[in-house]
Order: sequence, then C-alpha cells, then structure tokens
Amino acid sequence: MKFYFYLSFLFLTICFSCKDEPDLLILNEKDVYFELEGGKSVVTITTNLEDINILNEVNWLTIKQSILSNGKKEITINATENLTGILRQTLVILNKGSVLEKIIYVTQKSTLFPNYNISKKNPDDVGMKSTATEIASKIKIGWNIGNTLEATGGETNWGNPKINNELLLLVKNNGFNAVRIPCSWNQNADPNTAAINISWLNRVKEVIDLCIKNEMYVVLNIHWDGGWLENNCTEAKQEFNNAKQKAFWEQIATHFR
Repeated sequence: MKFYFYLSFLFLTICFSCKDEPDLLILNEKDVYFELEGGKSVVTITTNLEDINILNEVNWLTIKQSILSNGKKEITINATENLTGILRQTLVILNKGSVLEKIIYVTQKSTLFPNYNISKKNPDDVGMKSTATEIASKIKIGWNIGNTLEATGGETNWGNPKINNELLLLVKNNGFNAVRIPCSWNQNADPNTAAINISWLNRVKEVIDLCIKNEMYVVLNIHWDGGWLENNCTEAKQEFNNAKQKAFWEQIATHFR
C-alpha cells in the first residue's frame, strides 16, 4: 500500500514539475538609434524560447543572434552608413509563431530633414467614442472650404475672407455636418528643414476648433501646396518627396492629435 502511494506521489510530482512554463520574451531595449555613420547596437533578450524568428525587411541592417553564458540572448544589430540623405526607420520583429511578438524600433539619422517625431505618446483611445468606420458613417453631407487655407500667399489672397465662426455657423445651419479643409504647408515651412511655422499650425488649429465647437466633423489634408509634389513625381525625387512628406506629417499629426 505504501509502495503504491509512493508511486502515485512520484507521478504527481513529475507531472507538476513538467508543466510547461508560459513563453517568455522580454527586451531590455525597444528603441535603437544610429548616427549617420551607422554602427552596432546590442539588445539583450530574456527568454525561455530556444528559437526566435527575426524579421528584418531592409538591406541597411544586418542582425545576428547569440546566446550568453547566463542563458540570455543577444541581438546584435549593425547599420550601414546612411548616404540617402533621408531619415531611415524600420521595425525589427521578434516572434515565436504568431502568438508571441516583440518589436524593436530602429531609427537612423539623416542629413536632409530632422526627425519631428520627438514627443512620442503611446496610442490610446481617450476621447474616441467611435471607430473610423463609424465616424465615416456619421458624416452625412460636407462642405469644402476651398481657395482659402491653401491659397498662395495667404488665407485671403484668392479673394475669400478669413474663416470665422459666423461662416461655419452658417454652414452648419444649412444642414452640413462635416467640413473639409484643404491646406498648404510647404509655403509656410522652412525650405531647408521643412519646419512648419508654428503660427500657421496654430491658425489651422483655430479653424479646426471652430468646426468642432459647432459639432462638425473635420477632414484636414494637404492640397496642391504650390505643386511641389505633383510637379516632381519622378523616381529621382522619390526619396526626397517621401522624406518631406514624413517631415510635414510628423508635425501635423503631433500638433493636431
């Protein structure tokens, strides 16, 4: 009887001791930065996984995985010199199948435009009561404030008055519940750094706030903008255009989030 009890206890002990631990994958760094000349950066990983898949989709990075003596792992990321003139950014994805996934955000400096994504915030849904699809379904009829905030030389330069609350209230009272604001940024930006004039950003925000005050949805976009983009849609200008768009929209997105 004692022998059978001992075997049962041993079996239960083995079963509990063999119970699988949950998969573990922890990074000591999630953001990696490189200077223009490139170089090496090491990310330490704490994990109980034997094999980790590493996804890298750019040719300016090479990645090596190694095991440390303490059982941890290292991911060594090497970046080549950035000769493109534009800011380089990519994601290095570490995963084990589709269940467990970690991301390393890699950025390399450029000589063309600064990085304007300098006040990062984690995404959240504060103030958002609807999904994008639900918001679109609530837009019934919209009105376009054309030839105004995209006008060359200034808001009133094409014959329209400055946008004010009286105008927007008139639009609302005529049944419109959405406003599109075509806007220029290039003529209000530093040609060397693409930094948008803060007074212009604040003026556009003033108009948007009036629309929201009058309970109307707003669609804000870049429009014509002196033709700098549409007149330069060539392969030779592709990297420059992408860098400039990125510089603009990092500022716009940050200012209006």
